[in-house]
Amino acid sequence: MTAYWLRLFPEQPLQLDDPSLITARALRGAIASVARRTCLPNALHEHGPCQAGCIYWPLFAGARAAIRFGDGYATTHDDLAPFAATVRTCALHPGFKTNGAHGVLDVAIRGWTFEQTWDHLARLPLPFEMHCAVCGAPLVACEGLLIRRSAHDFAIAEPIAMTPTRTEHRPLSRERWRGANVADVFAQDGTLLTRSAYYCARLDVPDALDTLLRSVLAEGVLIGGRRTRGMGAVRVELAARPILGLTLHDRINEFNRVLRAERRFYTSIDETLIASDEGCWYFIVDFLMQTSYDKQPAPLADIRALRRVSVIRQWLMHTLSEGRNTATGMPIGAVHTVSGTALYRVPPDEDRAALEQALTYLETNGLGLDRACSRLTVCDPFHLELAPL
Repeated sequence: MTAYWLRLFPEQPLQLDDPSLITARALRGAIASVARRTCLPNALHEHGPCQAGCIYWPLFAGARAAIRFGDGYATTHDDLAPFAATVRTCALHPGFKTNGAHGVLDVAIRGWTFEQTWDHLARLPLPFEMHCAVCGAPLVACEGLLIRRSAHDFAIAEPIAMTPTRTEHRPLSRERWRGANVADVFAQDGTLLTRSAYYCARLDVPDALDTLLRSVLAEGVLIGGRRTRGMGAVRVELAARPILGLTLHDRINEFNRVLRAERRFYTSIDETLIASDEGCWYFIVDFLMQTSYDKQPAPLADIRALRRVSVIRQWLMHTLSEGRNTATGMPIGAVHTVSGTALYRVPPDEDRAALEQALTYLETNGLGLDRACSRLTVCDPFHLELAPL
């Protein structure tokens, strides 16, 4: 698997629901529509390629098709992502200390550990509160996108300026339209990014499909609405995405080390404050993109390898959506989506090697109905940032 940053530089106005975001599904659909130019009309690809030169089948429908897309954000940086659901900042002075604000921290470990002592609050020195340590203002969820400059150097991405545009077009002559009653002029609205800005998304491509995908991207991609009316052309660029940081095994070890240190603080005050969990270990999962299901989801609950894993705290947002497929015009059924963060406990006698293998598979291949457009991260190191940065 090869990891890329997929950069998209708009060359024409784009018509998007949110001008700052191109969803992973929209990216996948735009590239798939280019690949389908080699297909027979109305080909379904249920059992194989529609013809010898079919490109769509190996890239998007075949057994080896495992291209994974991320959301594309308007940016001037590559390595950025939404904040985890457990990240908090000061309500009055939000942001990192490096920018003069009161700091950003993660409350998953400290908040969950402190919640277990609520029955003993009168005896505790209150080592953790959901208030800013500088001004006492409430802590609120951190908005925007997180830029990772290095292991401990972060920033909040600045909003990218958008330029609304309106263009007017004249249709073909009435003779070409064979007398159809067509308006002389039609107008369409769109948005352009400021100079030096672009949309950036994560892209993971199997090595065997790399050359084929590049041939498709070279033909040009159209994004957003009004693609048949001279809008949405983007220039595509692939840049190598370095895979940095600890392995999943090391990330889980670090997470448990910090969590147990926090628990030891409370047990040093009174051993009865927190119930013993001798031999248990923990991991935390961020569902950074909306993961879709056909029923009310309980993330990771239906996976056989994780059947003995229990969720002990969750910061999840569930939504139910219905609508129509814009490509076919056909209605689609109800789709449940979930995003956020969940903390899990593993019993001491569980096969840790097998469980880590299952989590590695989920990180690599995604989860839910549309795995090509889902993303989860296990034990992101940002959860270890317990003090404001």
